[in-house]
Amino acid sequence: FTSLTAALGAASSGQDIWVAAGVYKPTTNPLDRDASFQLVDGVSIYGGFPPGGGTFAARNPATYVTVLSGDIDNNDTVDANGVVADPSGIVGANSYRVVTGSAISSSVVVNGLTITGGSNVDGATPSGAGMALDGADFALQNLTFRGNVSPEGGALSVENGSSPTI
Repeated sequence: FTSLTAALGAASSGQDIWVAAGVYKPTTNPLDRDASFQLVDGVSIYGGFPPGGGTFAARNPATYVTVLSGDIDNNDTVDANGVVADPSGIVGANSYRVVTGSAISSSVVVNGLTITGGSNVDGATPSGAGMALDGADFALQNLTFRGNVSPEGGALSVENGSSPTI
């Protein structure tokens, strides 16, 4: 797949998604601010693979930076990896929440990703611009949250009985 959204849409429980270095956005529609990467129960996501893929042994999230970005209108101020270094670099209309997870079980692992560019300042639910969890109990490992902005929980919102392992 060349789209993480498409990979998540095709994934089923028990599968892993390996994501190569690069910048991934939840939509190509700059007006769809509700678009986010919706996690799938039973599906783990691992970032940090070389461009074009590779083995799990070749995975290195520090070298092969894998970015999930809410900059859907492509105009934020970003670094060389596509990361919004500071929320003041957000320009225009970004995704309200970059990643969302609802009713995700403890078998899931999300590892080796940078989550950036979520802007939930004017969203209907003003929390969790980077990641919003609702009844989710999975493992968050080796993640970087950078340049997300929200009145409540800019990086991460944990709600409704969620108990992630961080």
